[in-house]
Amino acid sequence: MEFSTEIIEPLLNNPPAGDTPEIIQYTQAIKDNPYDADAYLGRANAYANLRNFDNAIADYNVFIELYPYSAVGYNNRGNAYDSLKDYPKALSDFNQALEINPNSAMTYSNRGNVYYNLGNYDQAISDHNKALELDPNYADAYNNRGNALNKLKDYYKAISDFNRAIQLNPNYAHAYNNRGVSYAGLHDYNLAISSFSKAIELNPNYASAYNNRGLAYKESGQPQKAEEDFRRARQLGSARRTFESSALFFCLLDVAICRKYNRLSQSRIWGGF
Repeated sequence: MEFSTEIIEPLLNNPPAGDTPEIIQYTQAIKDNPYDADAYLGRANAYANLRNFDNAIADYNVFIELYPYSAVGYNNRGNAYDSLKDYPKALSDFNQALEINPNSAMTYSNRGNVYYNLGNYDQAISDHNKALELDPNYADAYNNRGNALNKLKDYYKAISDFNRAIQLNPNYAHAYNNRGVSYAGLHDYNLAISSFSKAIELNPNYASAYNNRGLAYKESGQPQKAEEDFRRARQLGSARRTFESSALFFCLLDVAICRKYNRLSQSRIWGGF
């Protein structure tokens, strides 16, 4: 059985609707000075926060024209392409960013996320290794590498990575959730439940953690608690995730259903200028 894991996306949490005052401010700055690179980058990041990746890419394009040797523009545009699942363009941008700045732990980790999304878990781990070599205290890189290790069913190493991420950031709800996935992979459902519960304590609106804890409860012979968690996940989640909560009940009967709804979203780190 596979449980679903989550990872932080710093600029993509709780996006507001419509143009924000920040975007309006950047737009006015661009009207005042069409060559204001800061404004294009700032507005692009703001659009990315709204998940308006097409507009974000348009602004990153202008920023890159104005500052072709800035790794930040390529890194951030790569994240936008990754979000749109345009992985070849994302890889191209991250490669270009690393040519400009080969010492960017952030970009290595972001490129590792693309390899992860392509199912190339060994290459993902290699990039996260490089990120951690450059920045040994990079909690997101430990978390993301742990997810790739989970995919390879190397659960003990994954747990070690999630423990390190939690040590660096004790409030890292996603790392607790992901560690629970590792324990579930080892069929240690009590420890899995403990990790999922901590994730929920840190983020009471964490639908995936409720889903996962529900699965662990079901596996450990506690169907009533499982039903309560699935119900809560349905309340919190979107229509799609609500369906996933129901589908996950059938993991014991059809493992393919579990795998179909197992998603691992990677942490994208967006740079500033």
